[in-house]
This record gives sequence, C-alpha cells and structure tokens, in this order.
Amino acid sequence: MTTMPVLRGTTRADLLALPSFMFGFHPQDSVVLLGMQGKVVSFSCRLEAHWFHHHFEQVAEQILNAASQLSDVRFILMGYSHDVDLAWASVMELADVLGPERVTEALVTDGTHYWSLTDDEGPVQYDFDASPVAAHAVYNGVVIHASREEAVAPVHLWEPAERGAVEAALAAVADLDEDGAMEELAGLAEQQPPIEDPDSALKLACLLLDADRAAALLTRLNSTTAEVIWPNLLAARQLAPVSAQPTTVALLGMASWLAGRGAQATACLEQMATLDPDNPVGQVLSTVHRNGISPRVWDE
Repeated sequence: MTTMPVLRGTTRADLLALPSFMFGFHPQDSVVLLGMQGKVVSFSCRLEAHWFHHHFEQVAEQILNAASQLSDVRFILMGYSHDVDLAWASVMELADVLGPERVTEALVTDGTHYWSLTDDEGPVQYDFDASPVAAHAVYNGVVIHASREEAVAPVHLWEPAERGAVEAALAAVADLDEDGAMEELAGLAEQQPPIEDPDSALKLACLLLDADRAAALLTRLNSTTAEVIWPNLLAARQLAPVSAQPTTVALLGMASWLAGRGAQATACLEQMATLDPDNPVGQVLSTVHRNGISPRVWDE
C-alpha cells in the first residue's frame, strides 16, 4: 500500500506549498481543495480557475459526491493565479458549493504573495522554494514539475512500434494458451523493476487486446498494486499498436487514479474521448471520476 508522506507545516505559506508536493507539479490558474479529517488530508482535487464559468454543475456534483463519503470533513481552499481577482472568484464559488461553514481556510496567491479570505490577512510574501515542503521534496528526491502539462506529458507519449515488431509480438501472444497468457500478463504488468525492454512493453500491450485479459488486469488493480503496475502500463502505452491504445490508456488511467496520480488519471480520461468513448475499461474510469469515488471504495 502506498504510504502517504507525513508533512508538517505551521504557516499558511506551508499550506500553499503542499499541493505542489502532493500533485507533483505547481498549480497554475487553479483552485485546489483539500478535504481534511482532523489534521489528515483525506482527499484533494485541483480545478482550472475558470471552472465555474463552464463546468459548474458537473464539478459541484463531483465535489459533493466525494465529500459525502467522509464524515466530519472540513475544507481548505487555495487559489493560484497571477490574476488574483480570478483566484478569489474561483475560491469563493467553490466555498459556496461546499458551504462556507465547512471551509476552515481560504487562501489565494499570485506566486509572490498570498491573501486570506478567512481573516483578511495579506499581502504576505510567499516563496515556494523557501518552504519546508520544498526542502522535504529535495531531501526525498521528489520531482515537482513546473506545470500540469509537463507532469502529464508521459501519459500522452506515443511512439508506436514498427509493423514487424508488432507482428512478432502478436505471434508470440497467439502461441500462448489462455493460462499461459494470463500468467505472462500478470508477470509483465507487475514486473519489478519496471519494464525497460521495448519487446516486453509491446507484448504487454498486445496481451491487453483480449477483453478478458484486460478485465483480469483491472481486477488486479488496487491501491496496493497500482504503483507497481503503473510504470509497466506506461511503457506499454508508449509503444502500443493503434488497436491496443484505448484499453492500455484506460488501464493506465485506472492505475493512475488508484496510485494517487490524479492529473495523469484525468489526462488518460481526456484521451479516451477521442480514442474510444465506449471502451469498457474507459467507462469504469469515467464513472469513478464523475462520481468522485475514493480509491478506498474500490479496494473494498
């Protein structure tokens, strides 16, 4: 099971720095919600700062669905934008959805200063690099990307294998009986250290062309296995033949969601709209995203 890091902060600046560590990138033109049970972050999400202009009903439903799964949850809201007025509006709209009485802290920052909606503090100087969170990331070798686009780029990368390599992989899969194929699938999907050999990555993608095998891998995915399976699915996604792309991307999205890689899960879901909106695994990914379902519910 993935162990959540223990981070301690004493200031509002520490709070503003926390999402960069959690998401693996610095939020820009964003509003971030942290659902708190006591001092523990029980769930989190990031929205585009303009969310309330275009997706108000959809986002409100998702957030309230997620919040309804937790008892005694309170919220911290943080807006990140050079346009401070936009950040304020985004935070306030979200506070109205949640109920202002449930919001314990509301902050905005333009990257150099922050302001508090809670008690009108500000402007106060803010610098992520000077925070204990930044120091913790450096000490633990955690890479924090400059933007969401940079963080999700790997799940978009696709350099399909040459035709000859695909035909060889398909032939190798065809030679396996069903038990052997399932055993090969499990071994490649959960390989440690992660797959580096292109032939193995391609073979994994070709194994997933079979709907029963894809379903079997979906059932193996949980919050314990997802972190192991994720890089192997990523390797398969990057070489997958056209026919294997939809299922491989959808499974990568599920592994991303279960491993706490929310931005990557959303990026996979966005791709499914073009690749195959009716893909069965993609439909599962869409459902858990739309309903704000917690990975803990999936595990149960």
